[in-house]
Amino acid sequence: MWVQKALGLRRVRIQTFARMNFMYTVMSKRKLTWFVDEGRVTGWDDPRFPTIRGVSRRGIDVDALKRFMCSQGASRRIVNMEWGKFWAENKKEIDKRAKRFMAIDKADHVALTVTNASDGVEYLSTDYLPKDPSFGKRLVRLSKTVLLEKVDTEGMEVGENIVLTRWGKLKCTIVFCLWYLLVQSN
Repeated sequence: MWVQKALGLRRVRIQTFARMNFMYTVMSKRKLTWFVDEGRVTGWDDPRFPTIRGVSRRGIDVDALKRFMCSQGASRRIVNMEWGKFWAENKKEIDKRAKRFMAIDKADHVALTVTNASDGVEYLSTDYLPKDPSFGKRLVRLSKTVLLEKVDTEGMEVGENIVLTRWGKLKCTIVFCLWYLLVQSN
């Protein structure tokens, strides 16, 4: 500050800030170097590493990383963060431009029969990204037999109403190896 005053320079304010730690994560460069030197990881860009290159390979968006760091603000105390907050910021950023697709596990699914659906196959046009229709449309196949994730059907009971995306409300009437559902009129 004396040099700035003596030379007539504008005063620069020096802001100190604290370190940011992530819970249950080794952040020490010395300790991370051991993993690299021992060959336990592929290098500093290993997706398991809490480095910029590591989380970039894991799928972090650069804009989300900048937004996360700026949202923390300056602090003089050590900040202990959870990884969930970090990835939630990434999800918000990717959610703006990611197209939506659906998939069912080929090995672990349950066939569901809708008793009053049409026998043929119909196609429904729906948006890739419901929040932004400018991304375009895709076709969704609708038929009498619907495949569901087995995990999603484990809690179903007879007489219970369930909701299927793009179908509407359904009422579960019989529970055996197959699930029979009756579309309930609104």
